[in-house]
Amino acid sequence: MHLHLNLKCLFIPFLFTLVLGSLTLITRGQDSLETDLEKEKNAKIFPIPIAFYTPETGLGLGAGVTSVVKTKGGDFMPRKSQLTFGFAYTSLKQLLMYVPFSLYTFRQKMYLQGELGYFDYTFRYFGITNGTKRDSIEFYRANFPRVRINAFAQIADGVFVGPRLVYDKFSFSTFNPEGRLRNMDVPGSEDHFVGTIGVGGIVDKRDNNLFPTSGYYGALSIDQSINPDYKYTTLMMDFTKYFPWSNKGTFAINLFGQSLFGEAPFTAMPKLGGTKKLRGYFEGSILQEHIFAWQAEARRMVWKRLGFAAFFGAGNGFRPGETFHIKNTQISSGLGLRIRLTDQLNARLDYAIGMQNRSGFYITFGEAF
Repeated sequence: MHLHLNLKCLFIPFLFTLVLGSLTLITRGQDSLETDLEKEKNAKIFPIPIAFYTPETGLGLGAGVTSVVKTKGGDFMPRKSQLTFGFAYTSLKQLLMYVPFSLYTFRQKMYLQGELGYFDYTFRYFGITNGTKRDSIEFYRANFPRVRINAFAQIADGVFVGPRLVYDKFSFSTFNPEGRLRNMDVPGSEDHFVGTIGVGGIVDKRDNNLFPTSGYYGALSIDQSINPDYKYTTLMMDFTKYFPWSNKGTFAINLFGQSLFGEAPFTAMPKLGGTKKLRGYFEGSILQEHIFAWQAEARRMVWKRLGFAAFFGAGNGFRPGETFHIKNTQISSGLGLRIRLTDQLNARLDYAIGMQNRSGFYITFGEAF
């Protein structure tokens, strides 16, 4: 235990030094770009040395390039498109290649949002649980291509509707020898694909779609499985309201809920935890047919590119036929450091504490909500 604590004490300063060094390169590069683009600010392209840390991945290092483009013309409030190419490898021997995109085209009449990627990843499986019991963890490894596409038409200023596509094809390479997944006790233990088609809608009234400080954002969707082996429907709601409380501070509240009806592989079930929904808990440590979460966060820039945040969250889940109990709600809270990389993007360093000695340290890009 003493050795473990000493190694951890050495690792955290090293990690901060590494990440802050990478962030310094980004901010210096961005300052140069902003000088070069004084006359033309419709497009910005800059490289990203990637360094991050989450409980799910460990330390990740890589590189990427991102672009931000201000949409020209159209009858609606101008919004900014973003396209990123990223590659990373983690200390847990995970490979991540991803292309997230958020694009406004055809004079803002079309909004394309989603992600293309390929991942070779080690996951934790906690069982079908609402998180009230101490985690019973087994590890498994899978590689999978990922496709997420939302093709929305803008029917009014900030109002988008259109079709959705989700596709992941899981090929498992490692299970715990005596685990529940190895014994095929869980739907989805075999190689399979998660595929759904559906329809969604967005109402986006944020003052800035990449770095909001006021307004609100809401999303609704309904998706139907296209895998003949699993028949299920999912409903999702995600709503965030932003309250500016100074010229440099914002208070944000997020409500999230998702329900699944039918039989689905465990990889497709609604879950909480990770970098965005209920920090402090491993992603999937709350895995149920019906989940919801409430989060609040206060953010404030205090000096040049440096800012701080404080946050709180609560989440719960239940299965069909079970009685919902408020006492099963899991809570988390934490503090964070914010480093402004560009006028549209923050680096986020968070430490969150949950119940039953759960906790998580996160270094990543962009806000949780």
